Amino acid sequence: MAGIGFRLHKFLKEGTYVSTLKGLIFATSLVAGPWIVTMFAVSLMTVFTRLQGVEYDVFRTSIVYIYAISLVFTGLYQMPVTRYVADALYAKHLEKVVPGFIAMAIATVLVQGTAGFAFSLILPFSWVFRLTFQGGLVIVSLLWLSGIYLSCLRDYVAITIIFAGGAFVSVIASILGEKAWGLDGAMLGFFAGQGVILLGQVWRIFFEIGRPMAKPDFSILQSPAMFREHFWVGFLCNLGVWADKIIYWFSPVGQKVCPGLFACPLYDTPMFFAYVTIIPAIGMFFLNVETVFYDAYREFYSAIEGRHTFRSITRRQTDVKRTIRFSYQEMIRIQGTITLLIFVFAPEILSSFGYHNDLVGPLRWALWGGFFQVLFLFGSLSLLYFDFSREALYGSFVYCSVNIVISGLTAWGFLPAWHGVGYFVAALLAFLITMQSLRHKLSELTFLTFMGHPFPGEREAERPVLGSDGRLGEIIFRK
Repeated sequence: MAGIGFRLHKFLKEGTYVSTLKGLIFATSLVAGPWIVTMFAVSLMTVFTRLQGVEYDVFRTSIVYIYAISLVFTGLYQMPVTRYVADALYAKHLEKVVPGFIAMAIATVLVQGTAGFAFSLILPFSWVFRLTFQGGLVIVSLLWLSGIYLSCLRDYVAITIIFAGGAFVSVIASILGEKAWGLDGAMLGFFAGQGVILLGQVWRIFFEIGRPMAKPDFSILQSPAMFREHFWVGFLCNLGVWADKIIYWFSPVGQKVCPGLFACPLYDTPMFFAYVTIIPAIGMFFLNVETVFYDAYREFYSAIEGRHTFRSITRRQTDVKRTIRFSYQEMIRIQGTITLLIFVFAPEILSSFGYHNDLVGPLRWALWGGFFQVLFLFGSLSLLYFDFSREALYGSFVYCSVNIVISGLTAWGFLPAWHGVGYFVAALLAFLITMQSLRHKLSELTFLTFMGHPFPGEREAERPVLGSDGRLGEIIFRK
């Protein structure tokens, strides 16, 4: 859904390090804005608030649970809705975009509002806390929904300002709220900032795409049934991201924060550090997809639609392969360097933050797991761009299932010295499978493109006429 890509092109065309850095910053804020805001706000809460001990653990764990529940739920529709909206834009049916967004927002509020209310009843806190938990789950779920539509937009400056403003409100409101009302106030303040981001995103969607008063188009709810393989790709991928964490929370090495909330500092802390390190790769991933890769992708299919010569089409096919290879090499070079440095100096980094050396092993596994996860996601998205959804599904299935099996073995004591290896092996295998599928499909891209689409004027074959005995071509004479 090329929208923001047109703006990001300007940075790359300038050809300077400063312009490329600007493009990387804007791309990162678009693809990982809510995640970065949350990590920033929660980290500052440890310094500027009086939340200590159990109260701080409850605050942090509640936010983690909200993000986990919202992302697994988002996986049910993320890929199908993205495909639905992309098809509408390609067909120039712009009038379907906002009504579909409104319909999905209504469905999300109903489903997540109900789920949040049911889960909050387990928590032994005030009704203010419970309602804030419920509202926070709805807000964050709507953030992921609106994030699908952000790549349709072009005003990257406004979007970045919205994220920065929301982060500021989250931090300040959490600090002031905690001083006034304790844990309840901290939760209210944090999600007030998330609400600011949501309102800003919705405003930009309505402002740039239009039709804010349109009637909801609930036909978009059929998109998971229309794109079943996309449905499973998104769901298994998002579930795989959280499967190992959930297993560790409820394992013997996990801890009960309060009734209904569990955590595992031995595993959660290394994962937090590992996810921070892949932020540059995520921004680079989005920047390359929206600019360099999309240019080659568009040129290839434009050549086919324009009935260019076979030599011209194959040349553009080579450009697609070269672009993907360049993107992989760039991410491996930059993110690999970051990962290797932190891998080597992991003991010193953890000790500087006051953590014990017991976390060194899990952190090192998590670092390489995050590295291969980014590469796997890029390959999976590339397959989906070319509509090779079944191959992308294979990678997502391996990622989710292997992570569940090996993480279960390590968390429940069968492999106690290997915490984090499940995440690493799952990401590595998913990357290798996806990479091999992508290489094979790209080598035959022109052939698969022509054979997968009907020729001009081609009609669907009619069913043959069968006789009463099931044989083909029986002739019945009538008197």
